[in-house]
Amino acid sequence: MQRAFVAIAILLSASLTWANEPSQPESRTNPQTGELYGHVVDKATHQLLPGVSVLVEGSRLGASTDIEGKFRIERVPVGSHNVRFMMIGYETLIKSNVVANPGRETRVEAELREIALEMEAIRVRASFFEKARDAVVTTRTMDFEEIRSDERDHCPGRHSRRESVSAGHH
Repeated sequence: MQRAFVAIAILLSASLTWANEPSQPESRTNPQTGELYGHVVDKATHQLLPGVSVLVEGSRLGASTDIEGKFRIERVPVGSHNVRFMMIGYETLIKSNVVANPGRETRVEAELREIALEMEAIRVRASFFEKARDAVVTTRTMDFEEIRSDERDHCPGRHSRRESVSAGHH
């Protein structure tokens, strides 16, 4: 389930970040924008975290980390920004005053702290099996002879071996 979530997050990231991307990064040719890049790791284990959503607050810019925990956001307006890092199972981190420099790359590193997901309590109540009063239930007991006689009555093309032999002698 988590792999499916990571795959979806990476695909969404690609659509956010690389859709309509020019052949040469715009931030290097446009002095009004810069780039943010870096990687995200688990704070306790220092393992790279794929599928983390990285968003520049107050804009529509963002990306998701790739399988190696790396991200890149291009065309970031020059100036100071708050960058939000979010992933299910981790505490949201906001890096304040991240400066995008004109025509340059700014490295941003993030360490996310794992948290337990909390849910509402689930109440399980045991009860005994209760037969519905209006349920139709029939029981019939048959012995071996009744079954054999019933078989002959309902299957006219099927006769016992003895009957077919005696019928042949007439």
